Amino acid sequence: MQQARAAAKELGGRHLWLGVWERNPRAVAFYVKSGFVKVGSHVFVVGSDRQTDWVFVSPLTKQMDSAA
Repeated sequence: MQQARAAAKELGGRHLWLGVWERNPRAVAFYVKSGFVKVGSHVFVVGSDRQTDWVFVSPLTKQMDSAA
């Protein structure tokens, strides 16, 4: 996670965004612990199966870096 944050900062990013399958509680817990906040959801289709990703965002600030 620290390398992803560092690369995003180097490229001039201000936030990290990601999508997590709503039925993956371990991943959700990891990202929340890493400073991400749920800001929405996105439905997509895999074959004939509709699935939902929760959308998370985390600012690229010194405060959030220490939480990761």
